[in-house]
Amino acid sequence: MDGGPRILIVGGGYGGMHTALRLERLLHPGEATVTVADPRSYMTYQPLLAEAAAGNLEPRHVVVPLRAVLHRTRVIKAAVRSGSSPGSAGSRRARPRTRPTGCLRRECRPASGTTCTSR
Repeated sequence: MDGGPRILIVGGGYGGMHTALRLERLLHPGEATVTVADPRSYMTYQPLLAEAAAGNLEPRHVVVPLRAVLHRTRVIKAAVRSGSSPGSAGSRRARPRTRPTGCLRRECRPASGTTCTSR
């Protein structure tokens, strides 16, 4: 999609992967371009690391390749250092742990300064 909405998800951890999965379910094909940016192309199940270290679980069962799970999402190996939106007057420092603006549900109320198209 060239001129349509673009959604960037910074971080491919548990929250980023499940956000992208939810957007894949909610958005029609071609409605928006979703991209996940993370230095690693996989998600690690943190609670299972101790079991993998103890030998009770194989390490391959602790990681999930993002490209294998996210079929309509573009996954890029990149570290985001700063970002800006099209209407901003400069770049801001990316804060990956802040609450996202916008919506993931169809019956939502957008935060001030954001848009949300509900169906």
